[in-house]
This record gives sequence, structure tokens and C-alpha cells, in this order.
Amino acid sequence: MTEINVTFVTDLVRAAGTSLKDAFASVEPLADREQLFAAFKRLDDSTAERLRSALAREYPGITWSDGEFDSESQRSHPPGEFWVCDAIDGAVQFLQAIPAWALSLALIRDGRPVFSAVYDPVHGELFHAVAGGGAYLNGKPLHVSAKQRLEDALVAASQPPFVGEDPESIRRAGEATAAVLPLIFVLRNFGPTSLQLAYVAAGRIDAFWEFGEDMYNWLAGILLIREAGGVVTDAHGGALEWGATSFLAAAPALHAPMTAVLQTVK
Repeated sequence: MTEINVTFVTDLVRAAGTSLKDAFASVEPLADREQLFAAFKRLDDSTAERLRSALAREYPGITWSDGEFDSESQRSHPPGEFWVCDAIDGAVQFLQAIPAWALSLALIRDGRPVFSAVYDPVHGELFHAVAGGGAYLNGKPLHVSAKQRLEDALVAASQPPFVGEDPESIRRAGEATAAVLPLIFVLRNFGPTSLQLAYVAAGRIDAFWEFGEDMYNWLAGILLIREAGGVVTDAHGGALEWGATSFLAAAPALHAPMTAVLQTVK
């Protein structure tokens, strides 16, 4: 079991995110998807490689996973320890010059996140968590929302990448939205999944759900939320395992009523 130097890793994340912020300052919206994908690959690959090579030098026994867009990697995990990184979570916003994106990094040990960081360079906010050691925003402890009633709750939802190719997840997302909206205060989508989950850990968002396979985007936030006192399961309240096709995170008092609503979506 590798001991992680939290300061080293979070400083590395900050430096990589700051470089992305510098690039973001000169972004202009692109004309078509092909240009967007090419620009994304260039920026994402270079930032991920910067992190991968630095972490490999410091922790040569920990491997690196590139499985974000591989459906099989969403369903199972390799043994031992490995890093999962989304260098630009919210890449579409980034490339449209919208300041709603983040960098996420998680260390997975035997299938469970034991360290995570989510960095929003635009706003200078770095969230991090260590298993058994709490969750923090710029060094200050985090705690999930204390709200007790769904009618007071700000709830968020999102969709996995390329959800247009998954009609079943589209159907479930639509049914969930119709079921939840009459019962809550407001529903929003703030962009990058990892950052929205960090907001749950910080008590800014009271509950978050998603339908589809998106484990790599959930991993960093899972640890943040649990260490901040929140509850994370699949959308029906079951244990969240690799291969899950739904996700729910909520403040403790709101988890059961959210589960009850989402259980109506089959």
C-alpha cells in the first residue's frame, strides 16, 4: 500500500490546472465538432501526460488508467493501485470559452478511491479528500448540506459522455427529471460531473443523480462526498459498484426521499 504525499499531489494538480487556465484565456469557440475533438485531444493528452509522468516518477508502483471512454473500464477495474484522471472534465464548456470545467484525479486501491482531488482553476478552488482523513476545500474541512426536506433542496443532474448513443439512459434521465422536479426547490446542471460532486461535498448542491455508465467521472467525487458525511449509492439505493448504470449522492436526510423517487424509474 503506497503512502501518498498529499501536498506533492495537490501541488501537481494545481500546476497542471493553472497551465490549462492560461490556455483557456485564449480559447475561442470552434466551428464544428471535428475541430472541437482535435483541440480537446491536444490539450487533454498533454495535461494528462504531464500528470502521469510526474506521478510515475514519484510513485513508480502505481499504474495509470486511460479508460475514461472505454465501456469495459467502467465495468471492472484492474487489481492493485492505479490513477484515474480527467484532465478537462467539462471539455465542451472549456472549448466554448465557458468557465465551467475542472481537473480531477483519483487514486484507486482495489477498486475504491483512497485519494481524490478536483480543481477548478478559474475560481481557484481545490477540493481534496483522503480515505479516513476528511474532505477539504483549499485546506478547510467540508461537510455536506444539513437540509432536511426535498422541497428546500437544490438538486443537480448530468449525463455521461456520448449519452446520445444510449437511448435507455436518455429515457431514464427524462423519467427521473419528470419525477423529481415537482418535489424539489430547483434542478440544475452545473457542467462537469466531478465538480458538481465536489459541490455536494461542500454543501452547495444538496443531491445529485445520473443515469448511464460514468464511473470514471464519479470516482473522485465519491470519496469527497463520503468523507464530507454524504451518502453515495446507485439511484435505487443499492451499493455503488463497478458497472453501475446509475448514481445518487445526497445529504443524509435527503438520500432516502431521493431514492424513493428514483426507484420509480426502471
